[in-house]
Amino acid sequence: MNERIIIAGAGGQGIMSLGIILTEAGMHSGLHVSHFPSYGAEMRGGTANCAVCISDKPIAAPVVSRPSSLIIFNQPSMTKFKSTLKSSGRLLYNASLIKEEPAADNCRVTAVKANEEAVECGSIKGANMILLGTFLNILQNRITLSETEKALGHRFHHKNKSVIDFNMKCIRRGMELAADR
Repeated sequence: MNERIIIAGAGGQGIMSLGIILTEAGMHSGLHVSHFPSYGAEMRGGTANCAVCISDKPIAAPVVSRPSSLIIFNQPSMTKFKSTLKSSGRLLYNASLIKEEPAADNCRVTAVKANEEAVECGSIKGANMILLGTFLNILQNRITLSETEKALGHRFHHKNKSVIDFNMKCIRRGMELAADR
């Protein structure tokens, strides 16, 4: 396994949290991991992306220029990163905010209305976890739900247990959505 992932969207969409949780879950799975965040000049609403590497071999560098997977939250990020995806890569995107399906160009495309699904789970704030759950299923259970729950608990240890429960509900829903495809 050698996944090189770019997760991109706007500040405040949970891009960094998704990346950190995915990275920690990979670590709990006994895999080699790296996380490399990048913020725009603005904070909330500005650009945000991170590179996550997950591999069964040591990772030489955390920089991802040709990702094997993209998780995209908004149209500006799609415009910026779509052309960097490796041939036969995976493109997972939030169809709530990206209305026009991108051309496949030798990649596997998965569209999820993450905002609507998160609202169904209880709050739009869970859209990032919907996409995380979908991505975990796309990875074919190389990172399990149990390992992801450990990472989520570590990331949000200072929060009320209901925050962790809500995020796990969203992750499970995202996994269900991917299984339905």
